[in-house]
Amino acid sequence: DAAGTPALAPLPLTGLRVLECGDTQAAAYAGRLLADLGADVVLVEDPGGHPLRAVAPHLAGSPGRDRSAAFAYFAAGKRSVCLDAGAPADAALMAALVARADVVLRSTVDGVDRLGDAALAEAERANPGLVCVDVSTYDLLEYLAAARAGSPPATCWPWRPAACCR
Repeated sequence: DAAGTPALAPLPLTGLRVLECGDTQAAAYAGRLLADLGADVVLVEDPGGHPLRAVAPHLAGSPGRDRSAAFAYFAAGKRSVCLDAGAPADAALMAALVARADVVLRSTVDGVDRLGDAALAEAERANPGLVCVDVSTYDLLEYLAAARAGSPPATCWPWRPAACCR
């Protein structure tokens, strides 16, 4: 620039559009890393808010939906949208968000997939370059061991149970 200060190079993921549809700490951390590297990350939350909003410690020691230090850390650099997966208007908005994304991060704790397979399949048809990442809080060996024992973890790819529970 005119003052002689060198311009900073753009971050490596500048221009990458990421849709984070997970409600686990693992997905939140993955989204945070991508945002830190310049990606435009949009966090999809349920009407009740992301589960990390309730995690202590709370700012100023006072619990509250917007006072979780953990959520503040993991949500840094992201935009957020609140969608009700059961509402038709929100399902249409979710489909539009997925269609514009380059990457979709998915994970779940409670077995509710915020992004249904139908919306994902439609987005993959419209955007063959879409990358879908199923973020796990367990590693594959833990899944396989639990599946062989007949008790896969509750977070065992609930949208594709046959993938790890056979």
